[in-house]
Amino acid sequence: IASPEGPYVMVESSSFTSGYGSNDEDEVIQFGETVSLSLNLENVGNDDASGVEVNLSTADPYINITTGSITVFSLPSDNSYNAEGFEFVVDANIPNEYDFEISCTISANGETWESSLNFTAYAPVIEVDAVIGSLDPGVSASLDVNLLNTGGADIHSPQVSVVGDSYVTVNSSSFTNAYVWDNGDEIDNGEILSLSVSVSPSTPIGHIAEFTVTVNSGQPPTTDYEENVTFTIPVGQVIANFESGLGSLDWNL
Repeated sequence: IASPEGPYVMVESSSFTSGYGSNDEDEVIQFGETVSLSLNLENVGNDDASGVEVNLSTADPYINITTGSITVFSLPSDNSYNAEGFEFVVDANIPNEYDFEISCTISANGETWESSLNFTAYAPVIEVDAVIGSLDPGVSASLDVNLLNTGGADIHSPQVSVVGDSYVTVNSSSFTNAYVWDNGDEIDNGEILSLSVSVSPSTPIGHIAEFTVTVNSGQPPTTDYEENVTFTIPVGQVIANFESGLGSLDWNL
């Protein structure tokens, strides 16, 4: 295949490093990280390229390019150049397994070449696996909520809080992990949220009490991360273990 007439500069490959050392080894982009990006450029044309400029851009709401331009260097024909120093920040609340695109515009010698860089970002996903306990009108109770992180990223310094509805007050709560909540790729990705609650005496029998669990991270750069999950328990009905979807329970009302 003949080389293009004149210069023709293209992105031959890209590489990046991200916020946590362990991620660098796995080449993974995660929520809240600042990513340093390098582009290996190649001039596959017949002529040298001079005054080369590289600009990155994106309209993605979860990606903020903080350093997106490198200007004025030369790239001889049939040579490559590693352009370093690009940087972008990933939003702390980016969805898990989120595909995003960064546009790359290269210009030299009055010519312009466009290309796209594609990446995937990973984030936690919190799910309620089971709720152990029961609620009755006018009675205080203890509940254990089994939570799973089924996403693609750990949560460092997890902070977990919970509120009930108009009939149920959460008096206190405790969480089993204050350090690192493993992601869904790990075997031990489950944690227990223990609650002490009070149920109003005026609560109707059969009322579906709703609880909202809020999960945050206490470690930079993910301190803006927040995820809310809910679970429900009927009041005045004996329960042993509410599993996700209640599909394994045989109810006779």
